Amino acid sequence: MFTKRYLVAFPQTYSFTSSASLKEISSHFSRAVIAAANPPHPCNHRLAGIVESLVHLEGYFTFDHQMAYDWCSAICHHNQDLGPHRDLLFACLRIGFRRFDTIPSLMTIPSFYHPRMLPLVFLSKDEGAIGDLLCVWCTSPFSEGIDDLVPHIGCLMDLVHLRSFGPRLQHLVFRTLGRMEYTDIERAGLPRLIALLDRIEDEAMFRAPELRDLFLDMLGSPEGRHAFPLRYWRVAAELTVRGQRFVGSDLPKMDLIRFLEAEHEWEKLTWWMGTIWTSIGVKEDQMEEIVRSTKLVVRYNPEAATTIENLVKNSRGLVFGVQHEENLRDALENRSDGSIEPRHS
Repeated sequence: MFTKRYLVAFPQTYSFTSSASLKEISSHFSRAVIAAANPPHPCNHRLAGIVESLVHLEGYFTFDHQMAYDWCSAICHHNQDLGPHRDLLFACLRIGFRRFDTIPSLMTIPSFYHPRMLPLVFLSKDEGAIGDLLCVWCTSPFSEGIDDLVPHIGCLMDLVHLRSFGPRLQHLVFRTLGRMEYTDIERAGLPRLIALLDRIEDEAMFRAPELRDLFLDMLGSPEGRHAFPLRYWRVAAELTVRGQRFVGSDLPKMDLIRFLEAEHEWEKLTWWMGTIWTSIGVKEDQMEEIVRSTKLVVRYNPEAATTIENLVKNSRGLVFGVQHEENLRDALENRSDGSIEPRHS
């Protein structure tokens, strides 16, 4: 069916020999699609049906993601109103990006037209199309074009209202958030951010390499200390256990520990101390404070010693020096002699 439609629509372009490679055919077809995206082209009215036919070839034949993205750009370039071309645009995005669940490092740089697609795609509430659009922002090893999403941060937060929010979209949303500046995300309002994150399962968070920096900003911000519930402190600790180490010099300053102590947030402090003990490169001049605070949390939360001990025991590839092990053993001793008192604000 696809071959028949293609021959009818682009008869003048089909001049392949029997030895033509799939790469040559797909490249030739891609150029024809870009040309036909211009409304005056005689085959423009058939383009949607032809491209949508390609969707049925998934699993048998794939087009290069950049080719499909170029089709999207051509559609945007030639059409001010994208509404009538929604199905065509969504088909192009699907062909280019739907197969990417775990995002590889691709050099797809968002085009000038990418933000124009965002309102149409997000308002459609089409989980697959939204994931395909976000995929473009996540496929580059860098963060090109991510600033274009900032004016639409509200649309991103509104994804919380989607009826279907599967693992692929969860992963892509979280990776997208991880590439943005936390200050930009925070402007949308912490309650909205937390509501969105609450729809993302832990496993989707653990798969996102940008998660570490986002959590440092989330939990380290003055507002985040109050607002983020216990779950996110636990996820941060679990992240280090899975091998995505925080570096001691990058950890929020010791005033975060002091804040949690003053507020008697013993459960949050338990997981945060676990995060620190499973990190690397903690400065020696901070160790005395870390040991003291760990003893304090163990005193007021008896389960803390077991929690921290298990985190350290299960950490992937974590190697302690002798001094570090001695410090940890000392810290996990549950002192009840009254020599350790909590700070009060």
